[in-house]
Amino acid sequence: GNESVNLSIDSELRPNNFNTLISSLFGYPQYKGALPFVTTCSISSYYNDYKITRASGTFAVLKRYSIIRLTSGANAINLNKNLLVIAVESNYIIVRVLNNSVLIPEIDINPTIECVGNTSGYLTNNNVSFTAEILQNDTENKSEVYNGLITNSVAVNLSNNSLPTISIQSIGKGLKQKSSTEYFSTYVAPNDNVLNNTYACIYVDNIRTAMQSASINLQRSTVQQFNTASNKVQAIKQGVFSAEVSCNIYVLDDTVYDKYRNQESVGLCFTLPFDQSDSSAFVSYSFNNCKIVSYEKNDDTSIIAAVKFKVLADYRDISVNIQDSSDVTL
Repeated sequence: GNESVNLSIDSELRPNNFNTLISSLFGYPQYKGALPFVTTCSISSYYNDYKITRASGTFAVLKRYSIIRLTSGANAINLNKNLLVIAVESNYIIVRVLNNSVLIPEIDINPTIECVGNTSGYLTNNNVSFTAEILQNDTENKSEVYNGLITNSVAVNLSNNSLPTISIQSIGKGLKQKSSTEYFSTYVAPNDNVLNNTYACIYVDNIRTAMQSASINLQRSTVQQFNTASNKVQAIKQGVFSAEVSCNIYVLDDTVYDKYRNQESVGLCFTLPFDQSDSSAFVSYSFNNCKIVSYEKNDDTSIIAAVKFKVLADYRDISVNIQDSSDVTL
């Protein structure tokens, strides 16, 4: 019969570890965004957030829920803080400091503004593939090399009483079993920045909402193609992308329920920083155009609501934005 391979990777969620695999889901290499030099800029308070205004040029290269830092050209207190962009206009942005620290208002500054780390999210049919080697030290360095792998699903689970986890499913073209390593020179331990849920936040539009648990499921229909001349995979084609989010949130008011009842389109963003430092490592998942497809409470006295979101296409912008503080490139 036909030969094919599947690879499943399950792990605690860490920044910097899964960029290549997630990027393969979208068929697009990660990019690191940086704005051109920003001149004559001001920072001012805006309700509980901050407004960064520029006298000329545009902020259009930024997306809602991008995480940025001012890296130079501003007051030292304002530098190198993770700032969540919650609104983008041509000449100004509204930002929220992830660790709830403060920014100092300034005028006539020339800051360097960078979109932190790597971002995945633009859907293409580039079929970006990768190779994975599994080294089994306990069997005399026996090695399994999986090639032509393309990710077809990513599932992230968050819970208030356990570490966040990620599960990545991939299909590939072939498998080689070897008696020695092909790519490993020395064993490299994964980074120690295992994320926890202590600082995880969910934003429905721009409203920070307390949550008990959440699951994010990203899928792309991916098909292995064969022909009669060989039992090997000849090609892998990517198709339709879909995403769903389920979460249990604390009901503090009727805001989310009203959006469900009125069938409003909402934005959705999860931020998972490693700690509360200004420039903490982080992972974020955001969705610009969602509909709430169900909203359930066990009874009228419950303070927990089970809410399901369906991610829709957004032709004004990218629909899905996954950002990682890592500088790793594909």
